[in-house]
Amino acid sequence: MKRNLSYLTYSKGADGGVSVLYGVEAIKETYWNWFEYKDLTYSVTSNGLALDGKHALDYADAVHGDQSGSGNDIMYANGGNDTVMFAGDSVGDNVIYRFDQDDKLVILGNKEINANGNYLDYLSECDDGLLFTCGDSSISLVGLTLDQVHESQFVLA
Repeated sequence: MKRNLSYLTYSKGADGGVSVLYGVEAIKETYWNWFEYKDLTYSVTSNGLALDGKHALDYADAVHGDQSGSGNDIMYANGGNDTVMFAGDSVGDNVIYRFDQDDKLVILGNKEINANGNYLDYLSECDDGLLFTCGDSSISLVGLTLDQVHESQFVLA
């Protein structure tokens, strides 16, 4: 019996937007090569992308933070368009230092979040800065006030 495996895939576009792809089994790349278009079809596997049954590309690693899931993480944005992404219902209680006007906070697949909802519904001021709350999880943006953030910095999906 052959099993049909598919994976939840996150894709970051050149414009910085993040797409969540469900049930993706393959990714097709088309490129121009010596006066003709060529197609490559990569299989999506748990270990990365495969081409013709052989491992071809690794998935990108997390840049700031770890993959501790529902753990309580401390992260530092380095400035310059950082995107911090949390996925799932329980992401723990997290702290982000140096989050600034060019950075984005992305919350994916959390049942407590209304996709495309108003970020202000989840954001409040606290002693250390701002607190983004989603169910029993939270994300502290240290040193910020409500007037220092804007809608384009929050992606709720």
